[in-house]
Amino acid sequence: MHQRFSFAALAVALLLSAAPVLAQGTDGTLDPSFGMNGVFSLSASSTYNFGNDIAFQSDGKYLVAGTVGTHPNYDGLLIRFNADGTLDTSFGTNGHIVTDLGGDEGANSILMLPDDSFYIAGNYAVSYFSKDGLIDTTWGPNGNGTAPNGCGLSYVATLDPGGNIVGSCTKWGGSNQDIGAYRMRPDGSMDPTFGTNGVASFDIANTHNFGYSVSVQADGKVLLGGNHNNQSALLLRLNTNGTLDTSFASGGYLIDGFGSSSASAWRTLIQPDQKILVVLSRSGMGIARLTPDGSMDTSFGVGGVASTTSTSISSNAITLQSNGKILVGGGQQAAVVRYQIDGTLDTSFGTGGVATSGGTNVRVRQLGFDPAGRLLAVGERTNYASVDVARFVNSEGGGSPNPAPEWTATLAAGDHVAGTVGATHADDGNVVGMASGATDGLDDDLDAPEPGAPAGDHVQLYVQ
Repeated sequence: MHQRFSFAALAVALLLSAAPVLAQGTDGTLDPSFGMNGVFSLSASSTYNFGNDIAFQSDGKYLVAGTVGTHPNYDGLLIRFNADGTLDTSFGTNGHIVTDLGGDEGANSILMLPDDSFYIAGNYAVSYFSKDGLIDTTWGPNGNGTAPNGCGLSYVATLDPGGNIVGSCTKWGGSNQDIGAYRMRPDGSMDPTFGTNGVASFDIANTHNFGYSVSVQADGKVLLGGNHNNQSALLLRLNTNGTLDTSFASGGYLIDGFGSSSASAWRTLIQPDQKILVVLSRSGMGIARLTPDGSMDTSFGVGGVASTTSTSISSNAITLQSNGKILVGGGQQAAVVRYQIDGTLDTSFGTGGVATSGGTNVRVRQLGFDPAGRLLAVGERTNYASVDVARFVNSEGGGSPNPAPEWTATLAAGDHVAGTVGATHADDGNVVGMASGATDGLDDDLDAPEPGAPAGDHVQLYVQ
């Protein structure tokens, strides 16, 4: 049902979202009211259990996605929590579902949609689920999953402003591994306007290049992160048609060790100002920040890199608070580091800026905020015995529940917005949010309607 946009209602929502979360304890300490002394554990397999991603439903419930079993027959794992952090026992069997996605498929990324249905992106395919965790066997050409045309080992996927599924991948190029990306339409078909039959892959310097991360900019350009020749971090930016954007870095890509002899761009995150945060998987936790053109942002950290030497573990996860502070998660003891906007350690968090799970050996793969703004760290035990979720006190509040591309729209009098409305400011009539679907009565420079969308289709906004 369509809802009229109300700036008065938005102002109230903004005040509520800006209010600090009242919690006991110091920021970065485990919340003892969650799980067992702050850590929830679930072993769904006697062999391997991986915790990979987290996403939030409109009612505040949240899903954790993972991979369980043994290669070459991995399965997907879904766990659902109530908004208060208790296990939702109405979901699957005692709160979790193990689902066979076909072949060697796990659940690497979970992409939430407005009606709380969701996509699961795995190693080699994408599947579509109802909000109750049931796979839709009528979706896509293959029913239970659509393989992105030889683009495999896809660790991260996201949604672009048009609602398309965009994933990173690695593709065999004949003599070397090539870094790549795929783009899939909401109906599960590959997008022929992107790359070749929906896949764009690149051989950089005639050697092995691996794709790990993906982000989508406000203009629809795709940022890929990975590894070059098992030595350096690799970043590429693609135009909306899948070709290299030669205005980025040097000819469209950047190869940099960021001060390490062996580094990878494991995750990327685009800030509201379009600067690029790069999670560095290397010895020691750290992140780099680039300007929108791919050059180092020397105002950040030291020469553009912020490092934490108090731990020798690498970084795997990143999220932003609404106040701009940066949280980075890594391996062993659920280590999470909080940085100020300029890349200096926030010493008010944890111990000297670093929070841990207090001896519980948990490798962090993703971070998120629950409806109360508490920090959730998703991962697994370092011996793969269980999927684990740690909850930390965080009095400063959270950020976007389901991070996605950001864009700006100006609403005119009488415009309508369908779905859940959210924004960061409205004093000048501008609304910043995340879109899925076509536009109606908004600026012409926004995305064109999706193929087949009826005239007058409405845009949907999410809290940013």
